[in-house]
Amino acid sequence: MTTTLVIKNSTDGAAKLSSHMDWAGFKPAPRKIPVGSDQMFLHVADNRGSRGAVVYEVKDGYRWLLAWANQPSVDNQVYTKILKIGEKINWDNISSQLDQGTFTSNHSTAGFTSTVTIDLTAGSPTLRAELNYDRPS
Repeated sequence: MTTTLVIKNSTDGAAKLSSHMDWAGFKPAPRKIPVGSDQMFLHVADNRGSRGAVVYEVKDGYRWLLAWANQPSVDNQVYTKILKIGEKINWDNISSQLDQGTFTSNHSTAGFTSTVTIDLTAGSPTLRAELNYDRPS
C-alpha cells in the first residue's frame, strides 16, 4: 500500500520543505517544488497505513500544509491549511482535523488558495494538491 502525492506549485515563488510528520508509513518528500512545476513522491505504508503531512515554506511569510490518511478499513482523508511562518504547528490538532476530513480539502488566505483531493476508497490512492497565488489588491 502506498499513497502517491502529486504536488503542484502554481505560485510565482519556489516552495521549500520546512517540516513533515509521519504518523504511519514513511518516505522523504521533495525538498523543493519549483515555480509552475509538479513534484511526485510515494509515501509507503507500514502496518497502520500511510498517514502523514508535509509543510512547505512559500512566499510572503507563509507555509503550505498538506496532510493525508490512507488507512485500512476507512475512507481516505486529506486536510490543508495555509499558515504564517511564525505560527506553531500543533501536530495533534492537525491529526484531529485530518480525522474529521473527507476526500477533499480547501483553504484560502492572503491571496493563497490550496486545493487537495485524494481517491476516496483506493488502497493505493493518488493525492493531488495545488497551491495558487493571486496577489491581493
